[in-house]
Amino acid sequence: MRGFIMFIFSVFVLSALMPVASHAADDKAWDVRCKKNEENGKEYCEMFQMVMVKDTGQRFVEIAFFEEDKDKAGGIIVLPLGLMVAKPVLMQVDDGKKMAFNFHTCTPGGCLARINATKELMDQMRKGNKLMLATHSQMGKEFNVQLSLKGFSAAYKELQKKK
Repeated sequence: MRGFIMFIFSVFVLSALMPVASHAADDKAWDVRCKKNEENGKEYCEMFQMVMVKDTGQRFVEIAFFEEDKDKAGGIIVLPLGLMVAKPVLMQVDDGKKMAFNFHTCTPGGCLARINATKELMDQMRKGNKLMLATHSQMGKEFNVQLSLKGFSAAYKELQKKK
């Protein structure tokens, strides 16, 4: 019975939220945010795009890129709970090669997948128009979220200035 209730819940949540994700495209879909680390006083900055559920204002999906070490970038994708975390998140820029990123963990705020932000990936995203994320509900049904890459290059330049 519990499994059936979780199935109904995940189907309802994913089907209710999926149309919202397609409304992510705007002229400045990417932004930069910074926060000061209280322990060492250093500023931590990242570029991100967040898609919100229109009716509730809750985050549906978020993707962020940041500098992990000097000359090494990382990233994270945050997706809603109720996913099949045994399968990776697939990411594709325009009609390019699909890249797979495994889920790292799930928290009450969502399920997180780490991105290896290679120079090649960042270059593709700076030149691209759309970013497609694909994952599976816990029942195995695939769903896609399309994000805009408008404003990615400008946000990337702004992030580079904050180094």
